[in-house]
Amino acid sequence: LESAMPQADLAFLPAISFAVPTISSTTEGAADDVARIIGDITHCTRAINYLGLPAASVPCGFNSAGLPIAFQLVGRPFQERVLLKSAHAFQGLTDWHLQRPIVLSGANAG
Repeated sequence: LESAMPQADLAFLPAISFAVPTISSTTEGAADDVARIIGDITHCTRAINYLGLPAASVPCGFNSAGLPIAFQLVGRPFQERVLLKSAHAFQGLTDWHLQRPIVLSGANAG
């Protein structure tokens, strides 16, 4: 962040790059398949965690199947205050964090 965007306080990134998988797809089936799905889920956040940068996933809506979506804000080292104030400001302007997904049946049920 420092070298790529020296004037930025935060980076706005996806929290996950595909539709949220069902609970059953992350807990049932072949161990290799479950591990692959969990690895895919953490693709956008893993490097941030590895680098020890402060980050927050913030709910921002639902996809066409009614599953939740979110973005992540990534801050500079030791700038958790800026990060949390920014996430809080977004939540103050929206109500996505208060909404719950609808109960689905069939392929999307988990």
